Amino acid sequence: MPPTLAPPAPRPGPLTRFVRWAARRRRTALMHLLRGICYGTGTALAGVLGVWIQSRL
Repeated sequence: MPPTLAPPAPRPGPLTRFVRWAARRRRTALMHLLRGICYGTGTALAGVLGVWIQSRL
């Protein structure tokens, strides 16, 4: 009797593929988020400092 081959595994659906894709890139996304928060905070502080200096003149 010849050996029977197992049927091929089904391909993961689009949601499963997206979740796997996002999990692989989670660290990079968090680093970009942190960088954006830092840039935004620095810009806000520079703006507040500028307004404060103008109000003192």
